[in-house]
Amino acid sequence: PSVDADDADVPLFLHVHRGRMQLYRVLSGAASMHKRGYRADMAVHAAALKENLAASLLLHAGYDADTHLVCDPMCGSGTIAIEAALIASQTAPGLLRSPPALVRWRDSGYTQAWSRATRDAELARRAVPLPILANDRHP
Repeated sequence: PSVDADDADVPLFLHVHRGRMQLYRVLSGAASMHKRGYRADMAVHAAALKENLAASLLLHAGYDADTHLVCDPMCGSGTIAIEAALIASQTAPGLLRSPPALVRWRDSGYTQAWSRATRDAELARRAVPLPILANDRHP
């Protein structure tokens, strides 16, 4: 059978350690879960802040989109500003990603569950209440 090595219908992960093997069926798909999906087709600098870390920094700082203004004068690739906008708009972390492989599994109810979850997440989104300011200069 034909298998797409980058996006298999049933992605598997084999872990080998000290002569012991464990085979896992991957639910999330090939992409790492820290990737939110808005940079899927972009080249990203190796030093760019990971999306989940930027979101964690904002949440740890107590960012409240209804009362706090975000200003990032040296934003680089804009990860903090983008994550602030996603938090402010109540965009679920995986909403912008492609659906995971599990929605293609015929033997499961994951497709309906995924559809319900994404529909509910879309309905929960809102407009960003306050401006988010970001700038960088690359001469």
